[in-house]
Amino acid sequence: IVVYLMGLAVFMDEYASTMIVGTALRGLTDHVRVSREKLSFIVDCTASPIAGVMPISTWIAHQITQIDVGIKDAGYVRDSAPALFLMSIPTRFYSWFMLIFVLFNILSGRDWAFMYWAEKRARETKKSCTDRPDSATTEQVDASDVSEPFCTKGYTLLQTSSHAEVIVKDGIPARWWNAVIPFAGLVFMYVPLLFYSGAEQASGGVGWHSSARDILGKADSWATLHWVGGFTLILQVVLYACQYNSEWGGCLLTPRETIDAAMNGGIVYFKNGVALLLAFAYAQTVKDLQLSKWLIDCLGDTSEAGLPPLVFALCAVFSLGTGTSKGTTIVFMPAVIPLAVHIGGMDNVSLLTTTISAVLGGAVWGDHCSPVSDTTVLSASASQVQLFDHVKTQFPYALFTGIMAIALGFAPCGGGFLVPWNCILLGIFLVPAIHVLLSSIPMFGGSVGIYCPRTDQTEHGLDATRRSVKRLASTFCGCGCTCSCRCSCNTDDKVSSPRQKQQQQQQQ
Repeated sequence: IVVYLMGLAVFMDEYASTMIVGTALRGLTDHVRVSREKLSFIVDCTASPIAGVMPISTWIAHQITQIDVGIKDAGYVRDSAPALFLMSIPTRFYSWFMLIFVLFNILSGRDWAFMYWAEKRARETKKSCTDRPDSATTEQVDASDVSEPFCTKGYTLLQTSSHAEVIVKDGIPARWWNAVIPFAGLVFMYVPLLFYSGAEQASGGVGWHSSARDILGKADSWATLHWVGGFTLILQVVLYACQYNSEWGGCLLTPRETIDAAMNGGIVYFKNGVALLLAFAYAQTVKDLQLSKWLIDCLGDTSEAGLPPLVFALCAVFSLGTGTSKGTTIVFMPAVIPLAVHIGGMDNVSLLTTTISAVLGGAVWGDHCSPVSDTTVLSASASQVQLFDHVKTQFPYALFTGIMAIALGFAPCGGGFLVPWNCILLGIFLVPAIHVLLSSIPMFGGSVGIYCPRTDQTEHGLDATRRSVKRLASTFCGCGCTCSCRCSCNTDDKVSSPRQKQQQQQQQ
């Protein structure tokens, strides 16, 4: 639930959401025995969908620009591009249904297909992912599989045959604010710098006199993340160096130790960075082949009810192959808007907005399922799970949600049978109901339960969900963090476990 809520909170940009949420909450999900596959699924499916339905995000200018190109080609003058963008938000059925599905999936504690087996493995064997032993504690790692630490002073890079991870420096106190303050600084600095990028920096900027939507739409989110990363590193250097105690041997972390730890952490993302570069190269190659023209020709003459589902399917196929949601909208939006106006006429605004949403929905669907998608690679990287495992477990859920979006949203709304909000209400009831039915198939799905570290038990059923939500609410209210991550919920200045063991041996 915490991952879901943080994904909703960081709604300004999908890249920021995947990197911030996945990296920050990896230790917490490991502690409560949630698989890395489930973590990456929640991170990925609360990034693009929430950015797609929010009226303010980095997607705005791109979407409005493509809509404007399409309506000019169609000679449509009844509504402006920004107005059509806002009117299409209720018809973003794939995004709405995915957010509904993810929330119910978390609260129900039920899974099916590959995600079911991943969650069963995490609950029963304590292995958060398939490529290595769980490293929530260093004692669980086989000594024969561990190489010499990168540095012997703590904060070290733990290296196994298949994984590298920065671990806690020996002998320092576990204080929750050492994690919260840098994270809060990162989040609160991101938005102002994003506005600064759009107003002043990116391609000359649009100026501070422009609207917030235009400024955010013009912003360069990648460059902003670089600025925020540098600011956060400086904040950490100062914060950790100021905490001095002779019992720790000096600073909590010296400036060199902080910077070395950051560089060591960068090693973890190196392979995924290479994969991301190759994904961009592949996507550009597919676009240069102009496969979109063949896909658009496949639409032909169709009915009003059939146009949005067909557009969604074709955009999904194209986005799956190219791995780029924004590239898909660039290719399809100017082509399908004139087609929607031709089929429905100038007065059928419902068909037009539903078709616009079908393009965006199909683009996001392919972005979720494609192994060459930038957000898919980033989600797997931030969650530290194998890319294939992330795609394999997420694909059935995305396919199910896409089918529900077509059947309950795009087809009835495009045909004028239901208004958008009725389709969303229908999805609120039927998407969870069918999810429960699929998870009830023997050997295919079932209840994976909710693990509580306080009792060291996995609880099942609605009562388990109620107790888990109650514990979460009490944690947010400051009433104790009994089921939180051991590194962030300790408000006492307790040292790490190796130091405690050494002190106990000396006392004996």
